[in-house]
Amino acid sequence: MFDQIIESLPELRKLETTVSDLERQHAEASARGQGLVLKVQQAREDDLNREALALNSGRKVPNATEPALAEQLADAGRDAEVLARRLALANGDRARYLSEHHGEILARLEAAHALEGERVAAAASEALAALAAYHGAEDAARNLQRLHPAPSPENRAGLKACRWCGAL
Repeated sequence: MFDQIIESLPELRKLETTVSDLERQHAEASARGQGLVLKVQQAREDDLNREALALNSGRKVPNATEPALAEQLADAGRDAEVLARRLALANGDRARYLSEHHGEILARLEAAHALEGERVAAAASEALAALAAYHGAEDAARNLQRLHPAPSPENRAGLKACRWCGAL
């Protein structure tokens, strides 16, 4: 229901789209940063092992790969922080819009709620009528039994027992 109201208010729709895009971008940047943390740790270990092997064998020490990855990690961390701040600002803009237009949004929600209530009431009326018809046969059987009870034992003269179940 609220999604329909968001769609009917272009400015709110734009704010919601911006917030959801920034949330997605922030999640991606954070995941990229986590991946780089692991790569930096592994590169550090690999660089130290290669340096130790080179020194033990008397060869030249190879260039380290960790500094380049550490720089990428720092950039990714900065990107994630910038996105977090942009997201906070966008959430503030959305909250401000909702606060300023609270009455209008609430009126639209109430109207949508009333409309949905009417739709549910109509469906419930149909279901109730169908349920009443369904139980009508049961009620008729009870009424028949109450108004026309089974014959008492002394009034059963001349009645023959059912050949399948033995009942009179």
